[in-house]
Amino acid sequence: MIINNKNINIYKKIDLFLWFMWGFSCLIIVPYIDLFSINIQLVEVFNLLVFASIFLKISLDKRWNNCKRVNISLIIILMLYVLAVFWPIGGVITVYHLGYIPRLSTFMVPFARLFIIVTLFLAYIYFDTKGWQVRVRALLKGFIAGCIVTVMWMIVEHIMFTIFRIPINKLIFEDILNMDVKHTFINIIGGGFLGIPFDLYRATGFSWDPGMVTPLIVLGWLTYNLLSDIFIGKHRLWVSCVLLLSLPLSLSRTAILGTVIVSIIIFISEFLGCFLANISQINVKNKLTCKYYYTVMHIKSILFAIILTIVLLFILFACNNLSISMFFKGIFNFINDIFTDQSPGTQRHLTYFKLIPKALFLNLPAFLLGYGAANVGVSMEIVGIGILPDIENLISVWKGKWNPESMTVTFALMGGIVTLLAFTICIGICLVTTFIRYLKRPWNKQYLSYFIILLAPFVLGMGYGIDNHIVFIMIFLMIVHICTNHS
Repeated sequence: MIINNKNINIYKKIDLFLWFMWGFSCLIIVPYIDLFSINIQLVEVFNLLVFASIFLKISLDKRWNNCKRVNISLIIILMLYVLAVFWPIGGVITVYHLGYIPRLSTFMVPFARLFIIVTLFLAYIYFDTKGWQVRVRALLKGFIAGCIVTVMWMIVEHIMFTIFRIPINKLIFEDILNMDVKHTFINIIGGGFLGIPFDLYRATGFSWDPGMVTPLIVLGWLTYNLLSDIFIGKHRLWVSCVLLLSLPLSLSRTAILGTVIVSIIIFISEFLGCFLANISQINVKNKLTCKYYYTVMHIKSILFAIILTIVLLFILFACNNLSISMFFKGIFNFINDIFTDQSPGTQRHLTYFKLIPKALFLNLPAFLLGYGAANVGVSMEIVGIGILPDIENLISVWKGKWNPESMTVTFALMGGIVTLLAFTICIGICLVTTFIRYLKRPWNKQYLSYFIILLAPFVLGMGYGIDNHIVFIMIFLMIVHICTNHS
């Protein structure tokens, strides 16, 4: 094959488009392709195409011998990351031992996650620094674009349901495309629960549950704000506000609580940084730049989104001829549900965490191999009888073929003690290292950005299973930057 400048330019455009679409498709959970009882999502198709593009590039220009050298710290951390991701394949043995028939995806998911890491690592060592950065930027821009499009679709959902009483996701994905997700596409908070005389619709984006997508949009919001050198524009506050509109549109308690916790962590981190900068008497120039930059940025967008949300809710209540007192009563009841453990859903989520020790030490296979990446619910069905709210319904519907509504709990149990330790050591080393670097140079917000983005998935994933492609991608990218960036 003759390689000329025209061919190279065409390849670059196609390659960057594939990286962009890989990020863009991360939030598109439905529609999917059902192949031999395995749901193949659009994001997995683009992952494969990106890998094929890299492999084609390597095979054509024969540069493999000139690949980038990788430092030993990065190799060690990535080996722990790979171990944490791939070890849950042994959960098939545990599930069979307990008398359950595991999902096929229990065996396949570790390979799919390993493929994400292999694709990114191959690109990292093959392309030069500029080529790697260009592709990462395309990937992240695609992710943010996907977040914005998802919020737009959430608005469409609300308009169709509120005005025309048409649940558009159910109409398209369940009625027309016949997708059986064993879960309703119509998510509503009952008016009786909030103390108001009408129900509130919860948008789900391109999925069937608000908690599946909205925390990922919050991760996009953090990425957009913290990696500001990638997302340069005049309308940053507006874009940030649009992303946060996913919270009132979905009414996802997981995402709202996660947003509050991450915002508090940002404030505490910047407070510590500025405090240490003052007591160590850093020069005046650095003192002036050691400000609550990220705290102010996030508070601005949060306040802006809250004001817009109150306006929209006020219009909704006014259209239903409800009083101001009823308006504030509904808001208070919803906030009270988020920050207390009174609701059955909140109690169930808290119980998941309480059951981790019992599930981990259930027997030797569970301790060493875990329950696999798609059948952690087996452990909850065994140790949760009489303790876990609504467990009888979960047993009758899923029969072990489910994961708890918490990525953090799932990660803790899917690979037993090996995965738990590998993740703890891998992520722990990166978090501690980055935070120490930030405290040494608090005017350099780059380290704080890496710290927050690496921590955010585990905070946002406490209340729902958001073990999405973008989570594994962001963990990989942060590990690479932390282990290679010492400037």
